[in-house]
Amino acid sequence: MSVDREEQVEISEVNELIHTINGLIELANGELIETDDGGLVEAEQVDWQAINEMGLFESQLQEIELGLKQNLPVGIYAKDCYNWKQMREIRCGLLSKVDVGIYKNPLYSDEQMKEIRLGLEAQLDVSSYANLLYSATDMLHKRRKLLTESYSMGIGAWAQKIQDDDTGIWIRINNDCMEAFMMIPHDVNRTFSVMELKRFLKKYEIVYGLLEENLQKLVVSQIRDKEIKVAQGTLPLTGKDGYYKLMFQRNLPGLPKVLPDGRVDYTHVVVADTVLAGQVIAKYIASERGEDGTTVTGIRVAGKNGKDLPPLTGQGFKADEENKTYWAEYKGYVSYNEPTGELNVWNTYMADGDVNRYSGSVVFDGTVHIKGSVYDMAVVKASGDVIIDGFVSGAMIQAGNNVMIRGGVNAAGKGKIEAAGRIIGNFFETVTLAAQGSIEGNYFLNCDIETDEKLIARGGKAKIMGGNIVALGGVESAIIGNSANNRTSLSVGDMDLIDQKEQRLNSSLKKATREKEMLEEGRERLIDLLGEEVVRENSIFQRTCLAIETKAEECVNLEKQLEHLGKIRLKAERATIRASKELQPGVLISINGRKKENQNLITSANLTKDTWYTGKEDQK
Repeated sequence: MSVDREEQVEISEVNELIHTINGLIELANGELIETDDGGLVEAEQVDWQAINEMGLFESQLQEIELGLKQNLPVGIYAKDCYNWKQMREIRCGLLSKVDVGIYKNPLYSDEQMKEIRLGLEAQLDVSSYANLLYSATDMLHKRRKLLTESYSMGIGAWAQKIQDDDTGIWIRINNDCMEAFMMIPHDVNRTFSVMELKRFLKKYEIVYGLLEENLQKLVVSQIRDKEIKVAQGTLPLTGKDGYYKLMFQRNLPGLPKVLPDGRVDYTHVVVADTVLAGQVIAKYIASERGEDGTTVTGIRVAGKNGKDLPPLTGQGFKADEENKTYWAEYKGYVSYNEPTGELNVWNTYMADGDVNRYSGSVVFDGTVHIKGSVYDMAVVKASGDVIIDGFVSGAMIQAGNNVMIRGGVNAAGKGKIEAAGRIIGNFFETVTLAAQGSIEGNYFLNCDIETDEKLIARGGKAKIMGGNIVALGGVESAIIGNSANNRTSLSVGDMDLIDQKEQRLNSSLKKATREKEMLEEGRERLIDLLGEEVVRENSIFQRTCLAIETKAEECVNLEKQLEHLGKIRLKAERATIRASKELQPGVLISINGRKKENQNLITSANLTKDTWYTGKEDQK
């Protein structure tokens, strides 16, 4: 009676199973040698007589022979306690050079062994699931979880290049696990269907993003010895960051116009837009969620959510409860500082004519806009911008933000202009200027200048002649110095000066903090002395609370100044002096506190701390 092929396969598998079970029983009874002894036997030292006496099946012998061809220590698994599938998992582990001792216990099924081997090959910590208590399915879930965690942290081995023993087909997965390639060697004579290739890819856990068209090409065109992409993963996407949609103009004409004669016209420069009371000035657009990606092996890669911005700070506006919509509290100039997230609506004082000693001083908590000029002995102080449409002579001007002078300044050595922001004007003659921002104009003649940022003379006829100038961020002009022996002194990137400022600010902050704490302590004593009900009406208590509030604002302001100084320090380290046309002889130059007098006429000068002191400046 003949037995068909399917029955032969079934009988063979049953016999193998019974053989393995008997081996496990012997192992449990202590009749077999413990498998954890290493068993590292060199391929050429295999005792074939002993192996033949074991009565192994053909499939088991084939695994041993294949290991010998691959120069593996087959003595580790050439034992009758393993079926051929278990042998294959140990052989594959040896081929991958992982520690097979972790899973060579014959009580593991071949599927369990596979899950542990795949984890080891991916450099995972398999100790959490390499346990007989877990089924192969449990192990699969735990391994996939570890893979996802490992991938998200950017650790583990992902690039693979493998040749399949059964088919000879090569598989390659790239480093980020987002692409998989297949190459069928020319000596593989058999043909494959698309379904066979898909099953083959699944064997190596390539299950996502299969490229059906390329698989069809491999089958129909019988492509050989050429690597074809067969799977493409999906990269994770980062969601859009939250942002503020501004409902006013920011791209205003902030740069001056260069006239045909080389001068710069500051007439049309606008420092800020104007808004009306109740006008919506900003809306917050929330961040978006990121989109997840998937590797070709089916690992989900979490997309990053966009970043949200904190609520806006500043003054002169109101916001809804969720800080989504902001509107102006009153009519005024509006400004937005994106790095700090500060929005301000400055209440504006408008002076239609000139300001002089007869008209009286202008002191205003907001922006001051003067339609005329400002003359000797006048004082203009504003917590916001100071905008002057005309000219300035010997006056005292102070601004909590920018100073914009559309005409120019000729102070004859009198008065001073100070700004917490920028100072911009047509020209500046014999005046003292101090700004935390940049100072810009057509030309500067015999001025005493101190700026935390840059001093910039714009236009083809831009000049800096005479005066003492300290510009931590650098100096830019067409011409620096002159032949009339007006002494010009330039200092840029002075780290000692920055250190001194930082010391003063830290000292002031420490003092203000101590005074605030003393006032707070005094307030608590008043509450204890008079009681909660009575103390509210006490004038000393009220003055104390106001003083605490003032000191708190002072502390915040000093902290902001220290933060600003840190940014200035970074700019000062890269400070340069640039004279696009000429740097005249006799200019005293200091870069980073080291002084040197220029002896030669230098054209197109670009001086840095690395070239100026060594005499490598560009002389043309």
